[in-house]
Amino acid sequence: EEIEKTKKVREDTIAEIETTNQELSTVEASLLEDKEYTNTLSGMCTDKAKTWDQRSTLRANEIQALTQAIGIIKTAVTEKTTAATVRLLQQGPASLRVARSVARSEAAMDAIEAEAEATEDGEAVSFMQLHSKPAFLASAKRMQGEPGADGRQAAAALLKATGAKFHSALLTSLASKIAADPFAKIKVLI
Repeated sequence: EEIEKTKKVREDTIAEIETTNQELSTVEASLLEDKEYTNTLSGMCTDKAKTWDQRSTLRANEIQALTQAIGIIKTAVTEKTTAATVRLLQQGPASLRVARSVARSEAAMDAIEAEAEATEDGEAVSFMQLHSKPAFLASAKRMQGEPGADGRQAAAALLKATGAKFHSALLTSLASKIAADPFAKIKVLI
């Protein structure tokens, strides 16, 4: 009887050892996978940290360069600009040939600049338009009078027509972007 009990205990112990060995193998395999994942993740984090540092340095250099450029522009503009300086002035239909010849002549440009600086008593003119083409105004009024057409649609139609007239892909693409309803997706959801 005692031998039977001992054999029974021995068999139970052997079965327990086999079960424990199987659990040990499973845990060791899981540990190995976890270590590989940790190594991979650590490498990815290191790469991201390097990229972040490089981008941060680059952005800091860009900000510094922009700050210096703004400072240079501010000082140069204040030194070179006076109250009488003429900016973006359109006073009527100017001949393209005359404008090109004046722009190519350094003496003519110097004379224009000297004349602008010499007239200190007048105010500086900027963004002034004294003449416009009647066809443009007529087409804008015609489009504005259409029933149901809002300002955005009128502008889009005008840009599309002008783009087709001058064969300008930029104007026609701008017209299609303006004509698109930015709230179309939201209206569908509502």
